[in-house]
Amino acid sequence: MSRAAVEPIAPVDAQAIRTALRSTLGASRTLPPEAYLSEEVLAWERSHFFEGSWVCLGRAEELSGPGVVREWHGWAFADASGYALPFEEHVGNLDELVAPWEPERLFVAGKHEYVVNANWKTITENYHECYHCPSIHPALCKVTPVDSGENFPHNGCWVGGNMELMDFAETMSFTGRGGGMPIRGLDEKQRREVYYYGLFPNLLISLHPDYVMTHRMDPLTPGKTWVECSWLFPPEVTELADFDPSYASEFWDVTNREDWAACESVQRGLASRGARQGPFALERGRGSPVHGHRRPRLPGGAHLPSAAGQRLRRGGLLTRGQRAVLLRGGGARTICRRPGKGAEAGPQAPSVPP
Repeated sequence: MSRAAVEPIAPVDAQAIRTALRSTLGASRTLPPEAYLSEEVLAWERSHFFEGSWVCLGRAEELSGPGVVREWHGWAFADASGYALPFEEHVGNLDELVAPWEPERLFVAGKHEYVVNANWKTITENYHECYHCPSIHPALCKVTPVDSGENFPHNGCWVGGNMELMDFAETMSFTGRGGGMPIRGLDEKQRREVYYYGLFPNLLISLHPDYVMTHRMDPLTPGKTWVECSWLFPPEVTELADFDPSYASEFWDVTNREDWAACESVQRGLASRGARQGPFALERGRGSPVHGHRRPRLPGGAHLPSAAGQRLRRGGLLTRGQRAVLLRGGGARTICRRPGKGAEAGPQAPSVPP
């Protein structure tokens, strides 16, 4: 008998969970703060989600030794418990959405590692909504309309959708221009959009016209998460004398750090005495490609602040000047690779201040 069959209930207030699972938007609420703060909850998640499910271990070519159970598009997955769903059911129809990019033939050209002072679910939730984008992501908002995109119907343990590129933009970068080559075989629509998918529990896959980015997470404590961000490119770019993956990695490193500051602010808000379960928005609004809900309006057309926005303000968002100081810091380790060549570690930046 599986461990999940013996201990099916998470150590969180049952009524709070029922409130979060209500099917009617407006009546449902976010998870209670203890879901993001409790050591007991994290232990339960490790047992049921990270050991009792298909967890991503990284790229298969970077792993050695026994124990890798399943390879999928170049990523290695393992079910430590032996009781997870069949892998095909776990990924469901995500396979057909990812396949056109042929990730298995791409190579890792850049990699950053971060330690974020936030719960792993806070990071996942941040990835899956863009209500916050106009407030903290100026570079991102220049190259993608944050009110574009939609949810995709899904089966399996994933969720996600798309966002469009601005008319002038070729990809997600500071200038909107690419520095590599388009991934072969993509149709016109796929070359004009970016796709954001979260495969439970720990892999976020972002498909661009010319590269694939992933975030792989490992929870260290309830309030601390290790994140590995990788950029994969088609092998054809090695034919370019001036290929440099930094046009993608530097853009997303800045965006990542903006997100980490927001996530850490949310985490501080969750730990405050005033933290409560917040409502989900009723309608779809600007920059909500995955959740697909718009904030309710007040008379006269003004938006009510989203629950996430309220938490960010309660937690104390950094000022523009403070954010600039943070971005000049570091905490990331950059690794650049080409096929058949060893890894070269870039300069170590100073750690991000707490």
